[in-house]
Amino acid sequence: MRLHYEILGEQGPWLALVSGGRRSGAEFLPLARRIAALGFRVVLHDRRNTGASDVIIDGTDNFPARYLNNDAAFFAQRPIVYGSVFKFEGQVSVFDSTRGGPCYRCLFPKPPPPGAVPSCAEAGVFGVLPAVVGSLMAAEALKVLLGIGKPLAGHLLLYDALEAGFRKLTVRRNPRCPVCGDEPTQRELVDYEAFCGLG
Repeated sequence: MRLHYEILGEQGPWLALVSGGRRSGAEFLPLARRIAALGFRVVLHDRRNTGASDVIIDGTDNFPARYLNNDAAFFAQRPIVYGSVFKFEGQVSVFDSTRGGPCYRCLFPKPPPPGAVPSCAEAGVFGVLPAVVGSLMAAEALKVLLGIGKPLAGHLLLYDALEAGFRKLTVRRNPRCPVCGDEPTQRELVDYEAFCGLG
């Protein structure tokens, strides 16, 4: 289970608990009740059912989940705010196919081979980096939801914490993308662990 984000609404703070993988949302009811007792309105959300969301925020830490979230967002026609951290670097983007933009697969057509990228537990992450990337993701989600500013759709923002530097790269939609391309070959969710060579 991941505690993805807090949403401040008209009726007070909300906390979304996102379940995924082989767990069901029902497993998190005891935790949801404890959090609700603290004054939060709690929503249990299965990440495989994105249709009820206006925007999907993906801060997952593994490749099967990233590809699953991308594809589910595309099929549900929802924008997705993506963020990733590794050692001293972070990435943030908005993938919004509803406006003809690229998807995660346009940027990363295939996952790396299993074991090629060490996990955060193995490689480590600079302590403040998740807060920086998470704040940037929150800003992007608010821009998308409120229809203000210029979201990072079509761009990948790179952050280097050691140099305190940002770079903004252009990402184009791949017309041969199997999901959002001109002639898509994948029209439904697949086994993402097998796709990533883990199953």
